Amino acid sequence: MLLNLPSPAGIHVLRDFGGGFGTASTVKKGSRQTVFPPLHEAFAAAILEKKGYDVAVVDGQIHDLSLSTLFSAVKKFNPDVIVCRVSAPSFDSDLTVISRLKAELPEARLVGWGSLCKMTPQDVMRKSKLDLVVGEAELEFAVSEAVQQAQKIPAGERVEQSEGRYVDFLSLPLNRDLDSLPPPAYHLLDLSRYTVKKSSFIAGESSSRFVRFASVLGSHGCSFNCIYCVYPVVFGKWRGRSPTKIVDDVEGLVKKYGVEVVWFEDQAFSMDTNRALSICNQIIQRGVRVSWACETRADKLSVELLKKMKKAGCTRIQLGIETGDPELFQKLGKSACNMETVTKNIKAIQNEGILVETNFIVGLPGETWDTVRNTAAFIDRVKPDVFSVSLATPYPGTQLYELAERNGWIVTRDWNQYGLSKPVLNMPTFTSGDMEKAREYLVSEASFKRQWSQMTSDLQQGHLGKVAKDFISNAPQIPRYIHNRLKGKLKAH
Repeated sequence: MLLNLPSPAGIHVLRDFGGGFGTASTVKKGSRQTVFPPLHEAFAAAILEKKGYDVAVVDGQIHDLSLSTLFSAVKKFNPDVIVCRVSAPSFDSDLTVISRLKAELPEARLVGWGSLCKMTPQDVMRKSKLDLVVGEAELEFAVSEAVQQAQKIPAGERVEQSEGRYVDFLSLPLNRDLDSLPPPAYHLLDLSRYTVKKSSFIAGESSSRFVRFASVLGSHGCSFNCIYCVYPVVFGKWRGRSPTKIVDDVEGLVKKYGVEVVWFEDQAFSMDTNRALSICNQIIQRGVRVSWACETRADKLSVELLKKMKKAGCTRIQLGIETGDPELFQKLGKSACNMETVTKNIKAIQNEGILVETNFIVGLPGETWDTVRNTAAFIDRVKPDVFSVSLATPYPGTQLYELAERNGWIVTRDWNQYGLSKPVLNMPTFTSGDMEKAREYLVSEASFKRQWSQMTSDLQQGHLGKVAKDFISNAPQIPRYIHNRLKGKLKAH
């Protein structure tokens, strides 16, 4: 059984994000979270099916799937091996669920995998009830060997070594051929349960309309070397699937399962621009009607490619900008890219009517309140449709981790804090408290300006009722905005 563990209570964990370590956000009461289908598990299941195994995929992150329902589903299948990813921001919760699984199914062998297991296998094994830890972030390339090794462990028995519990680190090469993978076993997922707000992907759509949503693997890894980025560490250099296989998956999802929105699970969709053009051409030539989104680098876009992406159904592009300060930007390792290129290509995306999401990180080495204010000014200037602000997090294996370790900046090694939303660094020039304040400043600054701009536009058009309603709604935020504004102006280093 491939088991996607549930998020902890009150927290939404995106296990594929953060380089596979997982990201976390607080769940507001009554809110509906976007759950991504477990794509690694779907590929792993397809591989095991081809080898003759009886396989099930259970997704504990699907809405309304309580722990009792989850355990009932697992016990009904009665697996001899359970494979589950252990993520950083849900570390304690994951280990608690694993412990309960071990108690309720003592004969089953429990296997853990993921980026955290790859970088710290002994730590995960020591603290868990797992029988086997797979030191691998790409389950699909290790699952066969993992299951075989797990089945060799006597049921209900742990293997002991002088160092402690049994640890097996499957150090397979990273230059694997993604085209060798069979199509993912989407048939083992209830794809009707994965939905997304259509307005999140298509400008002008109703925020109350939810449509079927799925992920497609386009590529893995990254050939660049940004100091904070874990993708090259856990996935290696960029490797892409062939356009034909990618579009086969998209077409199947649309025609067989009624999927309307697709997320390409790439760290850099347009790393190879000719390949990206080929994907778009095949979608167009096959007549596949679908809206889709991707993540890529700002310097790997052109007007020609954007026009083709738009024609093929692209409605949203996510860019990792990290900072709006030109000097700090150049220190991050984003070779061959600069703020002028970023600004120009954001404008080009907007000109095509494609939603643009920009992601920022506060607290990277060299951050000051001056660089934070420059980021605020950049956001105000380019006006992205969506933006997010994360806190700098030193994932093991990255240059940032080595730098933080060397300088004593790491304030906690509690993996539950490593979800990009909590401060785990404290630098002399920019403290953990500064990071939280800077995030609040950037969010409130952009939010208030956007709301004020909208009210000004409505006023000019004579929509007085709407202006009055919006003003009353935003009034409680005004003192907070003024406070953050003064803090941003007065705080300096």
